[in-house]
Amino acid sequence: MIATGHHAGDQVETLLMNLIHGTHLSGLCGMEEWSSLAAQFRPARQTDAEVLLWRPLLAWTPDDIRSCLEAWNERWEEDRSNLDESHLRNRVRHRVVPPLAALRTDTVGFLANQMELWRADIQALERIHADNLARSELSLPQPDVPRADQSVIMRLSPLRDAPQWQQRGMLAQVVARLHRNRQLSTARLDELCRQLKTADGSRGPRPWFGDLCWSVWHRPPARVFDLPTNQDLLSLHRRGARPFPVNVPRLPPDWRQAPIPLAGADLRLPGWTLSAMPCEHLPSMSALRDDSYPWNVYLDLASLEAHGNSIRLDPAVPQLRLQPVGMQAGRKQIRHILRDARVHVSLRPDWPVVYTAGGDPVWVCGLRHAAAHAVGKPGRPVLRLRWHPCP
Repeated sequence: MIATGHHAGDQVETLLMNLIHGTHLSGLCGMEEWSSLAAQFRPARQTDAEVLLWRPLLAWTPDDIRSCLEAWNERWEEDRSNLDESHLRNRVRHRVVPPLAALRTDTVGFLANQMELWRADIQALERIHADNLARSELSLPQPDVPRADQSVIMRLSPLRDAPQWQQRGMLAQVVARLHRNRQLSTARLDELCRQLKTADGSRGPRPWFGDLCWSVWHRPPARVFDLPTNQDLLSLHRRGARPFPVNVPRLPPDWRQAPIPLAGADLRLPGWTLSAMPCEHLPSMSALRDDSYPWNVYLDLASLEAHGNSIRLDPAVPQLRLQPVGMQAGRKQIRHILRDARVHVSLRPDWPVVYTAGGDPVWVCGLRHAAAHAVGKPGRPVLRLRWHPCP
């Protein structure tokens, strides 16, 4: 716990500064007596501990504090930087507050008290916004979900359909959760509302303000990503954070080419294992058609052996082409397969693809596989590739 000397004068200056910046309603409350130290300022050794800020003097004016110190014969230091008017706070302190005090002698105490009176009403509104956000927020339960202050994902339609005052309130709740509410203004909220209203298709990451970005995912295929919805999703996230940390196989940044013997092997990745198993007997063709698990595929073993005794797993090469099963003529680039499957652009660079030893694409994992290596009829040996989630 850290105690600070913020007082009623600081509180009033904060109010006036927020008004100058065009604050959202939450800025009218100023500082709270208790708050949590923002995660980005925590020492590395305390990342798992809660660090609290305590402001015990918010009800005291600067004159009150000086009177007490004088009565107790205590000295204090005046920070010389308080005179530097290159800082907005000091300009407000020396140029704005004195004229207000000339109109009302108890300006500082009066405004500080008004802020406390507003706090209860504003907090009641914030509870409404928090409930609205909770109803539209999407939970992604998986081992590698980022910290809560990295991204917030929600269904886009409830936000778009809400009145604008509720849209602002929901977005302000997200910004507070991401510890970026200091720079928040009504103008910034309204600008994002306008952009989201006209955003069609997948978008992002797009910069918003500070290090915050937004991304929209147009109708993610629930079957592939095991999501509870296929509605448009909105992610508000820090720059550099994954907008949509869905639990799908992906290749790590330091990935190196990994040959997989056609005789069978397991290839382990973070959170997933790719198993290659040759099979003499194929399930019936109807069973193949009814298999709804997208991360499982049967391939003609003889056609793969014609290209070598192994296959390999590598990231998607966007310009390479294959003729997917079901496509009568022509070939598609891998980037078009990913786009048509509505894979968000942030997920494409590390999307896994199986290639022949010579580099021809065989299976864009979870999506489409090449007709040249598809199982044509029962009775031929096959290679089954299957992704398994693992701890």
